[in-house]
Formats: sequence, structure tokens, C-alpha cells
Amino acid sequence: MTVLWGAKPDDPFSIAHDAPRALERTKSYHFETGREFSYSNVNFHIVARAVETVSGQSLGQLLAERVFKPAGMKNAALAPNTAGPPLPIIGYEGSEKTGYLPAINRIEWSGDAGIVATLEDMIAYESWLETTYAESGSLYNTIAEQQKYKDGTLAAYGNGLVRMKLAGKDTIGHSGGLRGFRLQRLHVPSEHLSVVVL
Repeated sequence: MTVLWGAKPDDPFSIAHDAPRALERTKSYHFETGREFSYSNVNFHIVARAVETVSGQSLGQLLAERVFKPAGMKNAALAPNTAGPPLPIIGYEGSEKTGYLPAINRIEWSGDAGIVATLEDMIAYESWLETTYAESGSLYNTIAEQQKYKDGTLAAYGNGLVRMKLAGKDTIGHSGGLRGFRLQRLHVPSEHLSVVVL
């Protein structure tokens, strides 16, 4: 939304200063709830702030306690200030033809972004999700449940996860990106298979 208002992709954006002003500019819904889908980082930001307010803990503390530790993700952390990810993390952009340069980010954001993790962390995460997927009432089992619109039509996206068919198999996934960084994760429950690309 900030880009639509004239901000450049590498302009600074802070949770404390800019996010409230962004929310003030949001005057209405795009469509009636439960009738359509449109991904919105703002929605995840709002949910994260509400969770922090209700719990009295930061999102980073909650993730560490309820996701990273149970999943065995030893190096994972919430690092919302993308201008300075924990060393030695550096994202690059470019190509073999033009060369690669460190990517510049100046966004501070959490709720929909800001997690840093190693490949070992992501393997531990996928193993944990695979184990908990079959547990009725588990976090992953709950959010991975197929969502429906008000009219009963199956939704391809819900609770932060996309649902699709790959090679005829039900697949759950999520992806994200920031200048210099990309992540794609796919989980095929029937095959007990996960793919992570960093």
C-alpha cells in the first residue's frame, strides 16, 4: 500500500511511526468479508499487534516460545528491522550477467515478515509441522484446514497458507520475499514430503 502512496521500495518504514499512519489511510474493505480473497500484509500486521496487546508479550517472544523452541529451530528469530538483519545474513540481488550486490532494505515489519532462519531451522520446522499435522487441534492442523467462502466455495488461500494440487496431490504452501531474499515451502501431507527453497 505504501508504494501506491508514492513510497519507493527501499524507503524507510517503521512499525511505530509509519504503520499507524498507513492504517489511518485505510478507510474501507475492498469486498464483503468471506466473499473474496486478497492478500494483505496489513491484516497480518494488525493480528500481530492484537496478539501482542492481549498476551502482554512481543511477537518475537511468542514465536520463540510457541514455534521456534517446540520445532527445534535453534537459530530462528524474529528480526523485524530488515535494514540490519543479524550477521552474517546478507541478501543479494542481481544476476550472473550483471553481478550480485547486497540488497538494500529499510522496512521494519512483523506479523507477516521478519523471521530469519537457517536451512537446518527450516528442516526442523518442516519435520515439526509434519508431526503435528495429524494431531487434531494442533496449530498446524488447525490453520491448514481447507477454508471456504460464505457460499461454500473452497478457498485456495487461508490462514497464511495456499492450497493447491501438485501432480494430483493436495499441497499446502507458503512463500515470501524481500529484496535479496526468497522463500518457498511446500508440504504434501499424503506423501509425507516437504520442499523448502531458500
